[in-house]
Amino acid sequence: MYINYVSHLPPPPNIKIISAKNTYLCIILTFSNYNCMATLPSYHSFEEKYEMFKTHSIIRTKQELDTCIERLKALKDKRKESYLFRGVNDARYKLYTSSQRLWIQRDLSKNNIDYHHRILSMLDFCKRDNSILSNYLKRLGITTNDWLYLSFLQHYGAASPLLDFSKEFQTALFFACDNINLYTNDELGDYVSIYYYKKVDVAHYITPSIISLARKHAQNRSKFQPQDFWSSLSYDKIMSEKSSIIVSAYSHESKVKNNNGDVITIYTVANLNSTAQDGEFVCNATPDIPLEELWNINGVKYIHCVDIHKSLIEYIIKHYLGGNIEISKKRYYPSERDIADDAQWMMLSNI
Repeated sequence: MYINYVSHLPPPPNIKIISAKNTYLCIILTFSNYNCMATLPSYHSFEEKYEMFKTHSIIRTKQELDTCIERLKALKDKRKESYLFRGVNDARYKLYTSSQRLWIQRDLSKNNIDYHHRILSMLDFCKRDNSILSNYLKRLGITTNDWLYLSFLQHYGAASPLLDFSKEFQTALFFACDNINLYTNDELGDYVSIYYYKKVDVAHYITPSIISLARKHAQNRSKFQPQDFWSSLSYDKIMSEKSSIIVSAYSHESKVKNNNGDVITIYTVANLNSTAQDGEFVCNATPDIPLEELWNINGVKYIHCVDIHKSLIEYIIKHYLGGNIEISKKRYYPSERDIADDAQWMMLSNI
């Protein structure tokens, strides 16, 4: 696993430096000294989870599973209410972002560095003038914003403050079933989890979406400002004021217009993975508060949880994921090479 590391900070003992350029070092995690990592807080019982979520269900039989999936499918079909789903392959895990996990496990708060500024350093690295990613997006004619860069970082291995959700409950089922450890030493570890929330409730009572802020910001603008517009809606400015925000993704309605219907800018956070997964994000700007705790407002909870026993994984794969988890992986983790290979196969298959 490769990440960027700022040179004036000493690397943890399980990191080997392999090259340096400007103020950034390219490093590789060796993982051989994994016991130096701090323990990530997790759940230890169903009772503990019951206290943290709006509803909590435990699924142990095929009949219970089928009934639950029918209910989730009904929620997914309620487009106006817009439920978002997330699958996790171990019920013990709290809803931390990858950057929170890195921050907590490395105990980085002791290094007198600021979590918010660490996220900004990744964004600055991506947006610099000689960045291949920045230049690539410019050549495609894409109007960039911080949320687009964070989406890329999230889906291609970096530690980001975004947490993935999907409009499709089947996508959550896939991620709940992918790369599971079937044998654990405690009861809760023998379950996977599906989490979901009602987007309209969160947007109304907790935090808006970036696109809603953009539309509000554009109302009185008078001219097309595709790039400059987003400086006022940067990660730095938004997350200095908010602890979380919804980062919506659309296959349409990407044009942000003023009150006269004139297009002011274009909004997108799409990449290949998020498109395949029909994904959206929640940005959690805190260094160590999991989303279910952050969205527990004066005892009012907004996230639902379903824990499913791992003995049902094969049944889920057979009846709800097309029978082959590896084929599903190719669907949810597409690559440019796979797309090109599939196109060539289609060309040759008709000969």
